[in-house]
Amino acid sequence: MTTDAIAGARNLLVDCAQVKPGDRLLIAFEPPSFGYYEADALECLVAAAREIGTEVATLDVGFEPEAPELTDELLDAVRAADVIVFLARLGDQLRFSEMPPGKTFVVSFALSGGMFASPFGRADYGFFVKLKKLIDARLAASDSVRITCARGTDVVG
Repeated sequence: MTTDAIAGARNLLVDCAQVKPGDRLLIAFEPPSFGYYEADALECLVAAAREIGTEVATLDVGFEPEAPELTDELLDAVRAADVIVFLARLGDQLRFSEMPPGKTFVVSFALSGGMFASPFGRADYGFFVKLKKLIDARLAASDSVRITCARGTDVVG
């Protein structure tokens, strides 16, 4: 686990999730045995959270592609937390589920410490929010949008 990886995890926690010292953080994770997230991704988030001064809890939520479920155990853990970071595909599967109000939810697609350490993982989150707003405004003001790429994509709408 490198200092860059911890910096990337801190970027996600502080700049994106708005975690502050004293917050109760739940990291709902998918174990590496499912072949998607690597063990060091969880290690980076836990290390960064402890550096920030949060109260960290982790919960193994596994992976069930055909029947994603907000279990009673997960719901209780969510209720006890201020901020919930999903280091699990379950977070994406549950994004349209009703969750307890007043919580901050983040789904991380950084699958490894290396992804947290990357320039993208350490990039200024606020910049990406501003960029997204500019793109959204440009798309909303357009009569037509065309998306192309060198590999053959050519979509018009």
